[in-house]
Amino acid sequence: MAYAADAPAARGTARTCGPERVRSSESSIRTTRDAHPALLGRVVLSALMPHSQHQFLEHPPGNTAMIRSLDQADLRNHQAWIRGDQSGRRLEYSGKTLSGDTSTGANLVAATFTNCCFDNMTFRGCDFTGAYFTDCTFAGCAFHTSYLQDTSFLRTDLAGVSFRGCPMPGCRFVQSALDRADLSDATLTKSTFHECTLKAADLRDAQLRRSTFSACSLRESSLVAATAERAGFLDVDLRGARVDEMLLSGTRFVRCGLAGLGGKPRLREVFLVEPDYSPAFDGSHIVSAEAVLRDWS
Repeated sequence: MAYAADAPAARGTARTCGPERVRSSESSIRTTRDAHPALLGRVVLSALMPHSQHQFLEHPPGNTAMIRSLDQADLRNHQAWIRGDQSGRRLEYSGKTLSGDTSTGANLVAATFTNCCFDNMTFRGCDFTGAYFTDCTFAGCAFHTSYLQDTSFLRTDLAGVSFRGCPMPGCRFVQSALDRADLSDATLTKSTFHECTLKAADLRDAQLRRSTFSACSLRESSLVAATAERAGFLDVDLRGARVDEMLLSGTRFVRCGLAGLGGKPRLREVFLVEPDYSPAFDGSHIVSAEAVLRDWS
């Protein structure tokens, strides 16, 4: 069985911003490879392979540089780079802390952020298409009407962040914490979540068509009225989650923890493999697919 452990942060706990917080989130992820390694391998490769073939790089934590907002000169150079001007330069921030500002309408297509901290930042109407966040921390941040198509988050702490209503098709979340994150009404079509924690996350009315969750924890999350057509859940902890009116059509659940699942989803076509009703999600109470469908009907 492979799944992500619950992240240690709790509601009301003081948040830190920096590499220590990222390492804490990363250390909370535990997984094995004993279950269908070929399938898991394909999921990992799909999650890590961005469209532009950009490779994630490891950077030492070092000292972070405190800046209040995105530098306007850097943004102008980035716009020139997007246009293909030789004078342009891609925005690549590493080891920076951005704090207490609102960024409106910034074009951050394919920008990269490594080991950065975003503290009480608001991004309003910004374009993060194809952007990369690696080993970053967000504390008290919100994305409002921002576009995040094919955006990648690797080992990034997004606990409590608001993405409410944002278009986010094709996003990739790998080994990241999204506990208590607000993803309600977000469009997450064809997105990938691998080894992530989403405890108590709000996914009400989210569009999850063709999305994949593997080795994740969605304990006590709300999936009320979410649309999960042709979505896949592989080794996912769903204990205590709410699924009232969640649309399940061509949806697959493979070795998922379903104890204490609340509500009745809308059923069209569901595939269940080794559903686990054990309180500890330890494989000690595997039930039939028919038993689960009876409970959901």
